[in-house]
Amino acid sequence: HLLWLGDMASTLPQSTSVRLNAALDTWPEWLGEVQSRPRAIRKLGGFTNENFLIAAGNNQWSLRLNTERELPGISRTRELVVLNTVAKSGLIEAPVYWGDDCLVSVYLPGDCPDLADGRTLVSVGRLFRKIHEISVPIDDVLEPFTYAESLIAQCTNDRDILKQCLDAIDARYRPPMKYCLCHNDLSRENLIEASSGLVAIDWEYARLGDPAFDVAVLAEMSALTDDQLDFLADAPQVMQAEVARSKVSLYDVMLWKKDTVIKFDKIVGSTIDVLIGDRLIARGEVVVVNDRYGVRINEITHPDEKPHPDWR
Repeated sequence: HLLWLGDMASTLPQSTSVRLNAALDTWPEWLGEVQSRPRAIRKLGGFTNENFLIAAGNNQWSLRLNTERELPGISRTRELVVLNTVAKSGLIEAPVYWGDDCLVSVYLPGDCPDLADGRTLVSVGRLFRKIHEISVPIDDVLEPFTYAESLIAQCTNDRDILKQCLDAIDARYRPPMKYCLCHNDLSRENLIEASSGLVAIDWEYARLGDPAFDVAVLAEMSALTDDQLDFLADAPQVMQAEVARSKVSLYDVMLWKKDTVIKFDKIVGSTIDVLIGDRLIARGEVVVVNDRYGVRINEITHPDEKPHPDWR
């Protein structure tokens, strides 16, 4: 069996090697066209569980060895119901194999998204809404404070301070009018920019819950600013583009009167900055369309770029 692990055999604990081989032995039961026993390629990331990239022929999968610890908030049976339901909505692919000890899914190559990019945050916000609109046949609700209390009970340090903080939050918390399906662990690391678009992975904490809490998990773990939260909410934004500028003396201003015409230099064809709020998002040129001014986008700017000083 060590042959199936390749070079990884020497780096894995014996207990992990045994569990991984046992999981690979289930391959005849997997969905899809699996022609031969897969082999482990490398370890993948993961905090709670151990994850591996495995392959057979041209097919690649992600194999998760479920943690052997009893953790609050995790139910493998509920997770399978959620995975199959979300798969029917088209947001993810259904599991290839599910067992008490492991989960096998189609591997998604891609990177974690850049949450400093406003466009990415808008996509994340839309993904949240799609998740929250899915009707799932479970009645298990995540109560944030009950869950937090179970975590605090496991702490050995600062337990009293944590309880005081929780009491302060509880005094201000207002439960939602309606609970909905929530991922409850949608950190940046659980988002993949795949060829098909933005995909959420690791659904083991998913259940009914407060959508605001769902968003708060991402906001807190990624330290999002208020401006970034606006992008996440895909809230209506004021777009501005300065199409012209001219210098005039105060003396000339004093001579203005009704019907005075102010001349501007170089309007149509000028390169200008396009901003949402104070954030530069693009550059383009001024065009005239049906007697109205518009902007043809020529460049999508990097999030770190600043507006051109001549236009601010």
